[in-house]
Amino acid sequence: MTKWDERMESGAEQDCTLHRWHVSFRSGKSWYGIGEFVAVTAEAAIKRAIEIFGAAEDAKAEQIPWDAAPLPRPNQKNLA
Repeated sequence: MTKWDERMESGAEQDCTLHRWHVSFRSGKSWYGIGEFVAVTAEAAIKRAIEIFGAAEDAKAEQIPWDAAPLPRPNQKNLA
């Protein structure tokens, strides 16, 4: 039996509810939206953002409802 099977049998699957998080980093007095992450907790979403983008002065994560529209993305044509 695998560890996954053991967790499923023990009822631990209830501990694995994923949520959408909008993570922001602070630089000076300003907060900057980094992106949307799927994780179990806000701390896990922040940790993943730090792994990708590096450390910041401060970080926060706000939960996004699953039925909310995706975050807007900049049009690549306008960035050139």
